[in-house]
Amino acid sequence: MKKAYILVIDIGTNSTRYGLYRKKDMRLIESAAAITRLGKHTAKTGVIAKAGIIKTITCLKKYIKRTARYSPEIKAIGTKVLRTADNASLFLEKAEHLVGAKINIISGKKEALLGFCGAKKSLGAKKMFFIDIGGGSTEIGSSPSNLRSIDVGCVGLREKFLNSSPCKDTAVGNAVRFIKSKIKKPAVLKVPGKCAAIGGTCTTLAAIDIGKKIYDREKVQGYTLSKDRITHIFRKLSSLTVKEIKKIKGVEPERADIICSGVLILLCAMDIFAIDKITVSDEGILLGAALCL
Repeated sequence: MKKAYILVIDIGTNSTRYGLYRKKDMRLIESAAAITRLGKHTAKTGVIAKAGIIKTITCLKKYIKRTARYSPEIKAIGTKVLRTADNASLFLEKAEHLVGAKINIISGKKEALLGFCGAKKSLGAKKMFFIDIGGGSTEIGSSPSNLRSIDVGCVGLREKFLNSSPCKDTAVGNAVRFIKSKIKKPAVLKVPGKCAAIGGTCTTLAAIDIGKKIYDREKVQGYTLSKDRITHIFRKLSSLTVKEIKKIKGVEPERADIICSGVLILLCAMDIFAIDKITVSDEGILLGAALCL
């Protein structure tokens, strides 16, 4: 029997998400994201911690139960942490048994391509630059043939540099130099059209600027933020403790400790590529996977 729905599950370094799409028009029926920190301390230890495995498996159980009534075709992907952790196979064995489908461990280039295609489709852009800030890596580019994955993400950056709150000026300076050493602008690259920004950092920035306690996906989708506004938000966030950041409307409590790291990566990318504003997309890699995998 032909399936009418596609369930896409994205298991990342910082979060685990799903999107349920109706096949005939690729309309998003429902979605959710949870911060599961599968990659916590993995950059230092090389392995996924037991706590991260338990939290992610628990999350997957909820997603499968929640969407079971649709009997969907399942597409599952894993990104940076599952590409690099020495014990990734231990997690995958448990997760694949639970999900009932193979989890595709996609390369950084493939991750960039799926995110780019999903954002382009969701924003209806003919030409665009693309930024996806994740927990373990950042993807950027301007076309399907000009995309790359950069080995810097908000979880690792927080653990390496911004591990105190408020953020220390010296730590921010060191983090900026590190980020810019990773993100290098090719001489031939031009930034066409709008800049689409996806991922939890960017949707959280939009939610902060909107100022509502409850996340409003419809308002976040297509929301525009200037570099000046993002800089203002970063200065405020970096001057606060994690406890104080948790009280800001639009911030998920479990994202409070890494939001400064994510915003700093975004600002560095905007600086390097001379981008003055971003357009946020709530749909990226999930929609891209539904369309292209």
